[in-house]
Amino acid sequence: MKKFILCCLFVAFWVCTLDARPSEVARPIRMEVSTKVLGLGDVVRLDVFTTKPIIKQDVTFIGKSFTLFMMPKKPRTRYHYVSFIAASRKLKSGLHFLKTDLTLSSNFKFKKDTRITLNVPKRPTGKVNLSEKKNGLSTNSKQLAKEINILNKGFYLKTPKLYIKSAFKMPAKGRLSSKFGSLRKYNGSYSRSHAGVDIANKVGSPVIAPNNGKVVVSQDLDVHGRTIMIDHGFGLVTVYNHLSERFSKEGQWVNKGDLIGRIGSTGVATGPHLHWGMSVQNVRVDALKWIN
Repeated sequence: MKKFILCCLFVAFWVCTLDARPSEVARPIRMEVSTKVLGLGDVVRLDVFTTKPIIKQDVTFIGKSFTLFMMPKKPRTRYHYVSFIAASRKLKSGLHFLKTDLTLSSNFKFKKDTRITLNVPKRPTGKVNLSEKKNGLSTNSKQLAKEINILNKGFYLKTPKLYIKSAFKMPAKGRLSSKFGSLRKYNGSYSRSHAGVDIANKVGSPVIAPNNGKVVVSQDLDVHGRTIMIDHGFGLVTVYNHLSERFSKEGQWVNKGDLIGRIGSTGVATGPHLHWGMSVQNVRVDALKWIN
């Protein structure tokens, strides 16, 4: 009888455990996506919750690989991984798949294809008239390549720690003079897609860090002007071009709201403004959508 009672108690406890935590037993991996429709410059946030650490990951979207980063682990909670995923601003509307292939330390394997629809509206267009000198700089492929290599120092970063703790602030006050993704024709001859947003204001207007991070580039460039880049972690990087002054040095930590520079018209610019760009894992996105 004693053995029978103990056996019944064990079975009852086992059944209660299953009822209390069905997801822990039945689903070693749970995946969530923030949206299945992407507009121009939008970002998908991918959250993955697991019972064991991920030892192998392969996350791809439209032929590009993305990294899942682990959030700080709290006692008696699942492992939590996050990735910000985006599509090139140059792509057209259409249906694509976010492909996820994961392996846990328990050797559990997980595969899933999630439908993501790109819904890209007609891009705004505009004209830019440059002086002969600035047009020469804008079309100087050797100088452009040199500066792109410098900026890639920041854009390629995938820091495994997230520095931001709240929404972004506007880095400067002023008029939004050019939107993300707009097609701009330079001197009536060649067109480029705008990789950020432009905020026009007078020379010397303050530029602040819109969120916490580490300065990874602070240089004077011929085409992009005086430039600062901030690494916010998890592959999220912001850039500030055409500054008249820059106050932050490479390697310096900045807090949200810190003064990092002033608006100018250095480099290839037709007037004083701040070019504010944002990238997730080396894909340019619309920074304004991170304000809220």
